[in-house]
Amino acid sequence: MDPAFHEARNKNFKPKAAPPTANDPRLSRFQRKLYKNPYAQALATPVRVCTLSKTAVPKFFLQTFRIIAHPDTGEPFYVPASRILQDTRKALKENESSEPTVQGNRLRGSSYMLARKSLVGSMYDLNSGYGKHPFTYLIPHRARQNQELCAIYYKAIYRKDMADFIMMIMRRRITEHLRYLMIERPFYVPGLDNLKDLRQPARTAAFFWTGCDDSPPPPEFSEINGKPFYNLRALLGDENMAELQKEILGAGAAGSILVLKTISPFSKPFIALKHQPGTINLQLRLWWLQGYIAEHKEYLAADVSAGRQQQEKGFRVRKE
Repeated sequence: MDPAFHEARNKNFKPKAAPPTANDPRLSRFQRKLYKNPYAQALATPVRVCTLSKTAVPKFFLQTFRIIAHPDTGEPFYVPASRILQDTRKALKENESSEPTVQGNRLRGSSYMLARKSLVGSMYDLNSGYGKHPFTYLIPHRARQNQELCAIYYKAIYRKDMADFIMMIMRRRITEHLRYLMIERPFYVPGLDNLKDLRQPARTAAFFWTGCDDSPPPPEFSEINGKPFYNLRALLGDENMAELQKEILGAGAAGSILVLKTISPFSKPFIALKHQPGTINLQLRLWWLQGYIAEHKEYLAADVSAGRQQQEKGFRVRKE
């Protein structure tokens, strides 16, 4: 029983070591900053290809779809399965340890689509350019080699309100996270009365416009001192904003029945989000949601005007 022999034979069966954390002493200062940078984390995700547009981008910018069976009828349904949409407050060991099955068959692979609301909602649009059966694009390449799996994918149901459903889930996750910070970590989301107060030192990750005063909303993609300036009301909607602006109820002194009410910081016109480990996931979700619902009106208007100028210039050349 040579231990070297068994070590060589079992070296490929050892469990994979856990990835280092941001506070791992083995990491350099630059590596620790990368771990704490949400944009670096998003760009470091594996590259995948959108099945509709054939665009290769980091997985963070894609919406993942899987097929699971309805718990009552057993019918296959497309469900959004991106990790960023999952509830981080609950244990997800069951979902991570087993793959979704439909009527006893294991489904292999996932389908990817650009995380754009207009694209996700275009599956039932005959003028989208993807033909009468765009759902065939969602069948993974490996599943196409199995007739039984292909039959399941062809029968799978895709919600007509899938685009709004995904937006609702993400809005709910961001609202829950902000509500948690407002109650447990209020110094992470301080409220500000004046736009001049937004010019704060470092350790600020982003700024929010809540729409609680007469100040104009920021443009779709706006920055202050290199930090994103989000229109929180446009991102979350009026219903979620009303929930965040409710008064916070807290207990009084020990042994008393007094209930203290604290004004929500989201009743202020502006919010400064601090850059802390507890806000990194929130920053990722805000960036994801902004890109998901973005309309890019300013950029489209600039492209149209530039195209008209080139067209007019071309006409002038022809006349000459």
